[in-house]
Amino acid sequence: KIPFPLLVSFHPSFILLHSSMATLTEWVVATLYAGGILLFLQYFVPFVFRIFGRRPKNDGVKLYEKKWKRDTVYLYQMPGTPTMSSVSPFCVKVESFLRLHKLNYERRYFIVGRGMNGKLPFVEFNGEHISDSQIILRRLVFHFKINEYSNEVDSNFGHAITCMADQHTYNLFLHYKVSHNQSNLFKGMMGGVIPDILIDITTPIIAPIVSAMIHRRLHDGVGRFSDEEYRELTRKDLTIYQNILADKKFLFGDKITTADCSVFGHLGAALYLDQHCHPVYLLKSHQFVPLRQYVERVRDTLFGGKFAM
Repeated sequence: KIPFPLLVSFHPSFILLHSSMATLTEWVVATLYAGGILLFLQYFVPFVFRIFGRRPKNDGVKLYEKKWKRDTVYLYQMPGTPTMSSVSPFCVKVESFLRLHKLNYERRYFIVGRGMNGKLPFVEFNGEHISDSQIILRRLVFHFKINEYSNEVDSNFGHAITCMADQHTYNLFLHYKVSHNQSNLFKGMMGGVIPDILIDITTPIIAPIVSAMIHRRLHDGVGRFSDEEYRELTRKDLTIYQNILADKKFLFGDKITTADCSVFGHLGAALYLDQHCHPVYLLKSHQFVPLRQYVERVRDTLFGGKFAM
């Protein structure tokens, strides 16, 4: 017999790893079996992303909440972790806005379902399906006649900050999320449905596939950069947010605005997922202490001790 350090025993709910011994024949069979699984995952994972990320047909949208209550927002979002309500910065952004304005809402977790734009979050509000965080907030602002900013200049500036966070910062952070310690991200996305040990086993297989798919989009969104250039751009974004903050409590003074919800969504989703990558190292560094304290201040103001799944 020869050492066979890793045997994988399949069970309906989990995979158990243990050390053992195996005959040469058993070793060959196990190798072929594992190879078949790897090939299956290599082609199955992109297929799953295409199917579940597909935009529904216009005539195929249905309301999940049949007995909806008037002026109650039903928020469908990605799952989170014990340290954050969702791994998606856009889901955190929308929920932050709902809490900021004390709107009635119910949180619903989705793993494979998507909105009309093929993404999460989406909401159901007064019998209507609304996708995309920007559109969701605009509809709610109009419906509830919300006026956050004291003048038009601040309103325009807040919109510019939101666009920067939702586009540039998001894409920079996404580069790190799919390139470093991806198992933390995958565990959050699965919301405990798939056992952590199975995610740990399959991450080395799935992560390169997901990373390649995401980076093709990133190259179109922000361009092709070296790791050092990604670091430089990330530091610049964080520096801009900290400079805008200056010595204020929040970005526009003593009150939280939609711009704060957007920035908090992206910085918080990175900081509290804690993937041990460059944006997290920067936020935890001495240089960005004021920015990290700002993120904690927004979290505590809006979520208190409830910023968890």
